[in-house]
Amino acid sequence: MAFVLFLLVNATLFLRPAEIIPEWQGISLYEYLIIACFVFALPDILTHLTGRPLEAQPVTLCVFGVLAAVVLSQLPSFNFGEAWRTGFFVFKVVVYYVLLISVVNTGPRLKMFIGWLVCCCVLLALITLLQYHEVLTLPTLKSVTDTDMDRVTGEVTTFGRLQGSGIFNDPNELGVMLATAVPLALYLLADPKSVLRFVFVLPLGIFFYAVYLTQSRGAFLALIAGLGGWALARFGSRRAVGFALVGLPVLLVFFAGRQTSLSASQGTGQTRIQIWSDWLTEFRESPLFGKGMSLSEEDPDAIKERMEWEGKKHVAHNSYLHSFRDLGLVGGMLFLGAFLLAFWSLARLSPGQAQVLDPEMARLRPFLLGALAAFALGILSLSLCYSIPTYMVLGLVTAYGRVTPCRAVKPALSWNLNIAGRIALAGVGFLAFTYMIVRVFGGSG
Repeated sequence: MAFVLFLLVNATLFLRPAEIIPEWQGISLYEYLIIACFVFALPDILTHLTGRPLEAQPVTLCVFGVLAAVVLSQLPSFNFGEAWRTGFFVFKVVVYYVLLISVVNTGPRLKMFIGWLVCCCVLLALITLLQYHEVLTLPTLKSVTDTDMDRVTGEVTTFGRLQGSGIFNDPNELGVMLATAVPLALYLLADPKSVLRFVFVLPLGIFFYAVYLTQSRGAFLALIAGLGGWALARFGSRRAVGFALVGLPVLLVFFAGRQTSLSASQGTGQTRIQIWSDWLTEFRESPLFGKGMSLSEEDPDAIKERMEWEGKKHVAHNSYLHSFRDLGLVGGMLFLGAFLLAFWSLARLSPGQAQVLDPEMARLRPFLLGALAAFALGILSLSLCYSIPTYMVLGLVTAYGRVTPCRAVKPALSWNLNIAGRIALAGVGFLAFTYMIVRVFGGSG
């Protein structure tokens, strides 16, 4: 029952039925489902979280650490009300993550859940495409237009961009999610045991077309990272290079235009770098605990200063930098560390490092690594530190490690001083690299 309810939670998250069926508006369907799911899943949750110490679950430890950092970031200013509001908001996101890693507890369930996610993404893309082409008219799905300037002629053009609703109410966020789903759809397409596997050719076409219509450069780069990560893990470096030599030109032709026009010295690329510069300045003003996150839907008086600053400066458009500014050094390193440990946990199960005893899980690993690579790169240009899709991707990797029996050359990852030191070094390296990018391409920092 818990697993079935969790599938319904995800369907509600992606499709938002209350926005499609007007009579359901005002019903907190997602909240009711996730509470019911939590109740039924409580035995699984307790078994999973108490079955091993948290240091033996390093990604989960990082996720819990981010939650703690959200609360602690408000305490130096004695802003207890905001600590409660923001902490409870992120707590609900962490509950989703805990449910995922607790109820998706077998290989067949993980495969079924991936298939369910791909189907939800297909339906999400179809609804937005039908709205974009004016086949459907849903008041909650509004079209978005943007402008671009020709670098040579200076001519300004206006164009439409595909977007969803709810947590995907942004072309870039929708595009990155669909790019992340591409390797997962490839996994289902490549299933030698499924007689229906070729059905998943259609979702791939829908995803590529939808990503193209988002006109999101970040989504295009995420798509390349996802396919590249999958090819590298599946075929090795030499064959992956050959794959890139054939596939990359095709992608550049298909996505030719705004998405393949990448520049750090002008346009949105330069705008992002200037925003990063602003957020680096904010981080330097409060490097230990950060300046705290806040919620736009809460009492405006309680978050006036933050909202005024964001109103002028925009969000960071870089989830990793965003977490450092909000949560300080430790919180930022924990957020970054969650993704590094997720990559590490998949890399240690490569054929040269381990023997995965379940053939289906061995087949899944390259595709899952591709999905992780797509999302991890995609949020480099988005602020999704506290968004459910972020913890959905981390949860998929964590669940995979839980259900995958193996004989590994090296012991399983466990939180210790060595890993903590490497994550700290990576955090410092990320900040230094971001500062260098700002100095070189933005002229300030």
